[in-house]
Amino acid sequence: MQNCRFFMEYMRVTQGYGRYENGNIDHTSYSHTGSYALDLGGRDTAKDWAYAPCDVVVKRVYGEYNAVWFETLEEVLCADGKKRKVVFMMLHIDNEDKQALGIQPGKIFRFGEKFYREGSAGAVGNHIHMEVGLAPFTGTGWQKTTVKDRTGN
Repeated sequence: MQNCRFFMEYMRVTQGYGRYENGNIDHTSYSHTGSYALDLGGRDTAKDWAYAPCDVVVKRVYGEYNAVWFETLEEVLCADGKKRKVVFMMLHIDNEDKQALGIQPGKIFRFGEKFYREGSAGAVGNHIHMEVGLAPFTGTGWQKTTVKDRTGN
């Protein structure tokens, strides 16, 4: 089992997954409607590298936004204290960086290796759009789940 670490040197959230209104979370805000996505901008408006948070394999590469799904090769310790495999979906790497890294289904990245980079493919401004879900990767997206967070939601 591996620990899963944050994948960038700097954590600057440029867009969250919702907002609090009257004490309740509103998941319909911003362009992340219906998701728990984060946009991460690294240190500044340049293009910072992302490093594999654990050993991962590319499962799918799709579309003009350069969406890439990475699945952990083994279980990782999750925030709820349970061990499970997870999937990371990331968007916006520029084509030249995607090609330079050799991102294609089956490519394995080991913990700490450069595996993604902020970009603007299909977006305004350099950033990484990131979502995390439970494995297994289903071929087109996420597995449906009923896992709850520590507050029961």
